[in-house]
Amino acid sequence: DGEFEHLTDGGIKITHTRSAREMFTKLRLDPRAMRSVAAPAECSRLKPYAGPNQHSALTEEERDEYDPRVSYDQAAKYQGAVGSLIYLTTRSRPELANPVRELSRFTATPRKSHWKALMHVLRWIANSMDKGIEFHPGKHAEMILRFWVDASFGDATIFNGSCTGFIGQFCGPWT
Repeated sequence: DGEFEHLTDGGIKITHTRSAREMFTKLRLDPRAMRSVAAPAECSRLKPYAGPNQHSALTEEERDEYDPRVSYDQAAKYQGAVGSLIYLTTRSRPELANPVRELSRFTATPRKSHWKALMHVLRWIANSMDKGIEFHPGKHAEMILRFWVDASFGDATIFNGSCTGFIGQFCGPWT
């Protein structure tokens, strides 16, 4: 699923470069052509009803005039991109958790401001494809990665199906 790299200090690095490239291919975007941007912190400023006066209730026409909705095709791309970003966030890019959470709030009816914020996040990813999660061992400890799995095949009496679960543990002091 992810790409693993062994680091010189005995640690490991987990990235999802291939998944990110597939996302750009689906969106028909060239990550090499995207300019570099700052970290996507600005997504936290997205508002569901962006307008000149945030305290007044805007009519649908006023909202559409101030911040128009994206086209149906662009909305489908937005939804697919947010889904891909959720995948990357939960696998190897935790720094994207807040921007992706904010973007996902608007998947039903994305507007131009939401599309702009999505493009900002995509530019960040395009220029930081090699980022991921790194685990480094402590000075006097060994890294230990353990997983436990349990499964019940068809004996779940409530919903009459199979159930599988797992838990992982990373042992050793953090540095």
